[in-house]
Amino acid sequence: MIACAACAAPLGDGLPMCPPCRAAAVQAIAALPADLIQLDGREPPRGAPAPRVSGTHSPSVPLDLNAEAVHRAIVRACQVWEPPVRAIVGLPPAPPATPARLVERAARLLSASLSVFLAIPARWGYVGPGSGVSGALSGPAGVLDMWRLHERAVRLVGIVAPSMRVPGWCRSCGATALLCPHTDTLTDVNAVDCAHCGARITGDDYRSSLSMIV
Repeated sequence: MIACAACAAPLGDGLPMCPPCRAAAVQAIAALPADLIQLDGREPPRGAPAPRVSGTHSPSVPLDLNAEAVHRAIVRACQVWEPPVRAIVGLPPAPPATPARLVERAARLLSASLSVFLAIPARWGYVGPGSGVSGALSGPAGVLDMWRLHERAVRLVGIVAPSMRVPGWCRSCGATALLCPHTDTLTDVNAVDCAHCGARITGDDYRSSLSMIV
């Protein structure tokens, strides 16, 4: 069974990401130019412990949330993924640009052409955010990296997002696409919603199910 690259929900339309996750990815990529502006000049206190941030499929791990590092990673991601999408949709190579202009141009193209982006086969030379390792990454991996870069930028600059992804799976459809209002602690959550099927789980039921997550 083919599953969504982001939430593991079963797929039926031939694309490697389900419609709710595609919509969220489009919003995240489109927000990168604004993230870049917010990140400029923002630095965490020296010696501050790195927050623990959860990826889509991985347990919570400490990540380097240095503003300059995230800024560079956003620019690098746009440099890597804009050219192949431009070529596939028939656009000429883009001219040189400042980082801000490059990210604005690339984010507009990549968010508007997400289906093309998702169809890119594995290609070498991309360094995922926080990984420090080059490898052959496909379009879906690039989309997820840019989505996570947006989430890291939001956390770093202190913007309160309307919702955030939380660990666990939906009891109704089995998708790992649970969302709750943005919060620093899950003990205050009143309800969790599934972005895939729309089911709602009470905060108490959700917290009791966390003990079963390995």
